[in-house]
Amino acid sequence: MNIDFGTDYKYVPNTKTDGRYLIPISPTYNPSGDTTINPTIYTSTQPTKHSSISPTVPTINPTIISTIAPTIGTVNINETMAFASAPSSLTFVLLLVNLVNTAWKSPSIPLLPFNLTAMCVGYYQDTIFLIGGFLNLKQLTEYNITTNAFTLINSNYFTTNEGGIRGSSQYWTQIENILYIISHPQTPDDATYVETIDLITRQYTTQWMQVPTGREARACLASTDTHLFIIGGLSRDTGDPGLKIMQVFDLRDNLWADGPEMNTGRRGFACIVSPWNNTLYAIGGITYLSTFTDTVEFISTTNIEQNSWQYTNNNMDMGLMGIRSLMYGTNIYVIGGAVGVDYISQDIVHIIDTVTNTVSVSAHHLTFSIFNSAPITIDNVLYVFGGQRKPADGNEENRWQYFNLLSHPNDP
Repeated sequence: MNIDFGTDYKYVPNTKTDGRYLIPISPTYNPSGDTTINPTIYTSTQPTKHSSISPTVPTINPTIISTIAPTIGTVNINETMAFASAPSSLTFVLLLVNLVNTAWKSPSIPLLPFNLTAMCVGYYQDTIFLIGGFLNLKQLTEYNITTNAFTLINSNYFTTNEGGIRGSSQYWTQIENILYIISHPQTPDDATYVETIDLITRQYTTQWMQVPTGREARACLASTDTHLFIIGGLSRDTGDPGLKIMQVFDLRDNLWADGPEMNTGRRGFACIVSPWNNTLYAIGGITYLSTFTDTVEFISTTNIEQNSWQYTNNNMDMGLMGIRSLMYGTNIYVIGGAVGVDYISQDIVHIIDTVTNTVSVSAHHLTFSIFNSAPITIDNVLYVFGGQRKPADGNEENRWQYFNLLSHPNDP
C-alpha cells in the first residue's frame, strides 16, 4: 500500500528529527486524543501530528515496522512485513512521530551569531536568553525553541562595567523570570555585586546587592526559591587559592549571612541546588595554582547554618574546571570541562545521582569537547550553547548541541 506524506499526513519539519516512524496503533487508540506512544516498544516521542484512516485496525505486530521514509514523499509498505497476518482490507490508523535522538546532536544550522564562551543563560516562554561572555561582554542573543532561530538583539545591549558579564564558574542562577548574576570586577579593588536581569522586560540592574566578602572573580552562584548561595571564588588578599567561604542571601528580608565553609576551596567550578531534597552541590574546580579537583561535595540548604559539607561517595573521573551543571529529575549532569595547565577541553558528561550521592560517567559523549559553556534544561532536552575548546588556539564556539532525555531517561 502507498502512503503519501503530503496528503495523508501533515508533517511539520523539525531540526531535531533524524527520520520518521510510521507506527501502527492499537484499536484502543483514540485518534483525537493526546496519547503518548510507549517508548519501550516503539522508541518514539509524543506525537505531533496524526491522521485517522479508520477507527479500527487489524491485529498488528508492532515490532515489525521500523524506520522508514527518511524524506517526505510516497512510501510503499510491504503488507506481509507490516502485519502479522495480512488483513483482507487495509483499514488502520498510522501515526507520524519524530524519531528520538539516541546521542548528543550538533546542528549545522542555525549557529550562534558570535563565537561565545562563558555566557550566562536563562529561559522564559519558549525563549532561551544567551547573555554576555568573553569577547562579547554586553551582548544579548535570544534562541526561540519553536522557530529554531537565533536573534542577536544587540551586541552592546547591557550597560555594565568593563568587567562585563562573564565567568569561569557557574556564576548565574534563575528564580522565576529573574536571572541573578555575580558581577565580574574590572579591577581587584572593585566591589563584587549580585546583578539581575528581568527576562520579561530585559531590564538589567547593576549593583543590585553588594556581596559582603570581596572576590576577584570565579565564584559560583546557586539558589532555592528563597535564598541565594555564593560559594568559593578567587581571593583578592591571598592570591591564587580557591576560597572555601559561603555567603547566603535571604531574598525575603534582604539579609546576608555566612554559611558553612566547604571542605575544599574552589574557583572555576559548578554549583547547583537539587530541588527535590534541597541540597546544594559544589563540583570540581581549581583549588590552588594548576591543581584541578575531581571532588564533589554537598550540603542541605534546610537550616543550612546548622549543617556541614560532605563529599559524595566517589569522585569524578578527573579534576575539571570550567564545568557546568544541569538538573533533570534527581540527576545532575556535569557538562564537559577542562583539565591541565593547558586547559584541554573534554567531551565527557558526568552524572551525579542525588539519591545515592554517587558519580558516574555517561555512555554518551558530547559532539565536541567544551568548557565554559552555557547549558540549560528545557522540558526533556539538555541544551549546551557555545563554550571554549583547547587545544585549538583557545577557540570560542558558535556551535551548540543538545540531547533528548526521552531516549535515555536515566543516562544521557
